[in-house]
Amino acid sequence: MVRSVRGRAALLAALRVAIATTLVLAAPAQASLAATPAEAPPIPLTDDVRIDLSSSRSLSALAAVPDSGDYRIDALLYGAKVGNPTVTYSFYSDSVFGGAYSGSQTGVAEVSDGVKTNVRRALEWYSSITGLQFVEVTETPSNIGRLRFMRSDMGSSYAYSYLPTSDAMFSLASDVHFNPSYDFYNTSNTNGFQNPYGYHGYAAIVHEIGHAVGLKHPFSDGSDPDVLPANEDNDSNTVMSYTFRGRSPGTGMAYDALALQYMYGVRDAAPAGPYAFQRADRYSVDGHTNFTSGSTCKQLIWDTSGSAELDLSALPSSSSGYRVDLRQGGWISTNAAYLTTYFDNGASIAYGTHVGDVTSSSSADTFYANGDANVFGGYEPGRSTGSDTIIGASVGDTIDLSAYDDTGVTRTRTGDDLRLGLGTSGSVLVVGYFTGSTPEIVTTPAEPQATQLSLSAEGTSVAVGSTLTLSGELRDISGEPVGGADVAIDSVATQTAEVAAAVTDGDGRFTAQVTAEADTAYVARFDGNDSYLPSESEAVDPQALHATRVTVATSATNPAWNSPVTITGNVSDSESGEPAIGDLVAQVRSASGTWTEVARESVEGTGTISYTPKTGVVLRLHFVPDGEWLGSDSPTVALKPKVAFTTVRASRVGRLRYDFTTTIAPRHTSDREIRIYRWLKTSRGWRSYGYVHARTSDYGSIARCTVRSSSIRQAGSWKVQARHIEDSKNAATWGPPAYFRAR
Repeated sequence: MVRSVRGRAALLAALRVAIATTLVLAAPAQASLAATPAEAPPIPLTDDVRIDLSSSRSLSALAAVPDSGDYRIDALLYGAKVGNPTVTYSFYSDSVFGGAYSGSQTGVAEVSDGVKTNVRRALEWYSSITGLQFVEVTETPSNIGRLRFMRSDMGSSYAYSYLPTSDAMFSLASDVHFNPSYDFYNTSNTNGFQNPYGYHGYAAIVHEIGHAVGLKHPFSDGSDPDVLPANEDNDSNTVMSYTFRGRSPGTGMAYDALALQYMYGVRDAAPAGPYAFQRADRYSVDGHTNFTSGSTCKQLIWDTSGSAELDLSALPSSSSGYRVDLRQGGWISTNAAYLTTYFDNGASIAYGTHVGDVTSSSSADTFYANGDANVFGGYEPGRSTGSDTIIGASVGDTIDLSAYDDTGVTRTRTGDDLRLGLGTSGSVLVVGYFTGSTPEIVTTPAEPQATQLSLSAEGTSVAVGSTLTLSGELRDISGEPVGGADVAIDSVATQTAEVAAAVTDGDGRFTAQVTAEADTAYVARFDGNDSYLPSESEAVDPQALHATRVTVATSATNPAWNSPVTITGNVSDSESGEPAIGDLVAQVRSASGTWTEVARESVEGTGTISYTPKTGVVLRLHFVPDGEWLGSDSPTVALKPKVAFTTVRASRVGRLRYDFTTTIAPRHTSDREIRIYRWLKTSRGWRSYGYVHARTSDYGSIARCTVRSSSIRQAGSWKVQARHIEDSKNAATWGPPAYFRAR
């Protein structure tokens, strides 16, 4: 369909072009989560929205509707409305007109009594929220209603309506046509126009009346600039949508009410009593129930009392619990029926409707506060109210637990949330209570009881300036825990200065953290409340320690094998540099990463340790403090002993072939780490002939390295010398050379 342009002049120009959309079948509606009879899939409201093009029809200035600036409204406005708030309507009369009709339609006939009943109910809803007043008239040859309902031959079309472009008698404006093939009552087929609330046929009537009074579809036909975002274009927000999600609406929805009230004003319709829910989609007010059919649906709550009350106490038990969004535009459904961008069935709160008090159900309810002064009630000993959650509460809201005395409600902190325990009846979780979402919690004061308070430090010492954790318990004089009580931690040095605060859990326990200072004792103080008398703990005096810094130096990082190394360590206060007193412990690291002590020395600031490495090691100094100091570790130092060789021996085993033998310490060195180099003496000095690998074999505390039958290549004076190639354990080093003459 083409969107009518705002403004009278532009709209009149648009009327010169016929608007007729072709009806096509849409995908079946999504399966309802509610238990309902199996139904045929709904026929999409692929309605032809039409403009009467007769030259005698014109749009009065009163009926032109400009944009509002609110996308939710503008996406539903055609730009035309009925000119008189008192709107007559009629049903085409076979006895008066006998098939005659001023339009081009054929087969025009009277609708059934069942359709008439549904039309009257739908019009009653439209008038209940707007300034429109609908008056039914009996058709005569000279008089028909401003809105007119009939059947006509329309092929594959399901239903359509003309726009409200004229108030003239016998204009086609606001005429509504229904396909006679669907004028039936059959709850096994959701498309029947005689079907009750919750069925697609009834929602189609509400939809077509919307067109007749000036509402359009919320999506674009290719030329419409005002549309809803895709995630909002569904029948949980507007009955004018083609996107069917869950059960069919029995009324217009929240966006429809916004647009209708923008065009026609608001009707003051304030019920006296609370909304007493029997199901998420059904309630009664002052004894009147809108929907009485067995099917589930969606409907809108419109209330101008300023503080509507919702009573959920009679709702049936739900395993998923109920989601109750008290905000304007919010949805009331089971949690299972809430599907992020739509809800399957339930009630929607109209914009402009303010909800105040709410009584909880017997299931787990999730309440979303709305910024008004909400009172969350229904909590009584012996009545199961489930594990409720309240989100978005503020200081102006109240949780009414007045049926409980203070001792019957436990308070437990979980992160930033507060859980109110109601014994076997349930609980209430107040989300964000400790970050500002702090509704008033009303309980009945109990006789104050004496309390006893304890405090201790976890560990006896921490570093100055670091976090010290204090813990304790608050119990009444009989030993029962006091939960949800505020406890202050005071510094004894300043007597009155509160340095930390805590809240006791359900077992009366609490923890608090303070910044450690030297020579400072702490006490815990409970100021009492309506249930308990004040008390104070004994003082605790944890010792604040000074951090230390350890440095390390060695006399050699590559000592001779089996030779002692002097290791010097210095320990001082990390801030002042004052020498620290304690033990310096030399530790070496194993292949698995554990540290083992190998030497120890008492120090006052500086000390030395002698250590003889048998092989390469990673070493550090660990400081074991005495008194007011903290332990610490030095950086690591790698010690790599030099390899020790004997002189290489050359043993002739044939012409120019020799065995070379030497020994090496330490014994664990692998054969790939030893090379024996060969030089030939020439007139220009010694010339290198490369090296050969020596193989090692265990030989007590050393290893024997042997190269068997290595070729010399030519006679003359030769020199051989062993060399170790550096690895992670030992330093690179040369052995002493050996000389011999090859023949």
